[in-house]
Amino acid sequence: MNLRAPQCRTASSFLGAFALTLLAASTSVAVTYTFENLTVGNLVGQDNWALVGSGSSFQITGGVGTDSTLVFQNPGVSAANFDIRQNNGMFSFGSFTGSETSAVLQFDVRVNSTPGENQNFAYYVGDVNGAVSSSPQIQYGNTSSGTNPVFVIVGANSGTATTVSVPGTVNFGDWVSVRLTMDFTANGGDGLGSLSFADLTQATGFTPVSGLQNVALGMQNPPVGHGTVTPSAWDTLWLRSDTASSATGDNLTVIVPEPGSSWLALAGGLFLGRMRPRRCC
Repeated sequence: MNLRAPQCRTASSFLGAFALTLLAASTSVAVTYTFENLTVGNLVGQDNWALVGSGSSFQITGGVGTDSTLVFQNPGVSAANFDIRQNNGMFSFGSFTGSETSAVLQFDVRVNSTPGENQNFAYYVGDVNGAVSSSPQIQYGNTSSGTNPVFVIVGANSGTATTVSVPGTVNFGDWVSVRLTMDFTANGGDGLGSLSFADLTQATGFTPVSGLQNVALGMQNPPVGHGTVTPSAWDTLWLRSDTASSATGDNLTVIVPEPGSSWLALAGGLFLGRMRPRRCC
């Protein structure tokens, strides 16, 4: 009787599990603010949400269509409206250490829910005062004609804006999830970002948005008059709106790779690559 083969299979299983553990450890942590614990009315004044400047509060309301949960709505005032929420014990997306090489921002929006109405808002993270540093932004908007909704990537510290029309496959009233994937080290350290979207109403997966791939993020070259981009200062969710509208959004997500994830992923990949079938006896 040959008892060596079962022992070899057991060892292979152990090695495979170890490699998969390494890969699992390399995954990023996604943290989402959902608005579900709030009440209908002003966002500001609830759950550590505050107002910056002299603008107005976003509103909490019931969603319609695919997303019928509580959602946030444009303040309805044409002004620079900034609503912010700094991390605290009730909710935190985790502190950036400044050593991260990548991150993801993602939110949901109901596309052009009121045709003919000028709509826009932006989502990003930054420091609580907005005076030190802010991340690249995702923006959604459309013109007053209501026929050309757009997605926008804005560089760090309110840098250059790159605008592309929402793909024609999206219907008015569809809820879509919009994702900005950022590589801070690309482009000589100035960073690159790519936008993708998933149509939640049509139940599609994430698709890259043509024209918003590998967009310069300005991590090392922020606009004149702005300071250095400092990710370690990013501890606050930011919502911005400039026009009066009923645009609605939901689910503010921040995804930051866990410390050491890069080398863990590499180690796991190399380990799996070396695990080839072989005879045990």
